[in-house]
Amino acid sequence: MKNVIKKSVIGSAVVLGSIGVAQAATVTPGVGTYTFSGSTTLSGLGLNLSCTLTLVGDVQKDGNGGVVVTVTDGDATGSFFSGCGLVGLEFPWTANVSAAQIPADPTEPVPVMFENVVVTAGGTDCTSSPATVPAMYSNGDPISDPSSFTFNANIGSCGVVGSVSAQTDVNVTQ
Repeated sequence: MKNVIKKSVIGSAVVLGSIGVAQAATVTPGVGTYTFSGSTTLSGLGLNLSCTLTLVGDVQKDGNGGVVVTVTDGDATGSFFSGCGLVGLEFPWTANVSAAQIPADPTEPVPVMFENVVVTAGGTDCTSSPATVPAMYSNGDPISDPSSFTFNANIGSCGVVGSVSAQTDVNVTQ
């Protein structure tokens, strides 16, 4: 009877130990600074502007198995008459992704929240205070495709819809 109880306790411990255990993030090719760029629609002041949004950010491990993305620079560009020059971006923006948020399937998108986002349109703040902006991060599917952030969000009285892709691929996996 003792052996049956002992085996049950050991079996239960193994099962419980394997449920919900988050692995530490792996960043490939490594932590560092990455540039993401792509076509977006930026709205504000009653206008919808087709712009190329470029974001430069630092990807680091957080010490708890997750990653921190700190966007330190970027801009919205377009043709001379596009109006994209009216869009102002203030940095840094920060997104914390815990180890538990990083899926076992590396092709599964990960929701992230960029905090401290400040955007202006024509010199007017889109929000009365820094905003939190949701995005979806993807390693690519297949994973050899460029990684990207996809936005479809309001930023106060402004908005952003579109995707920016890594110019040098970076994958975050378990």
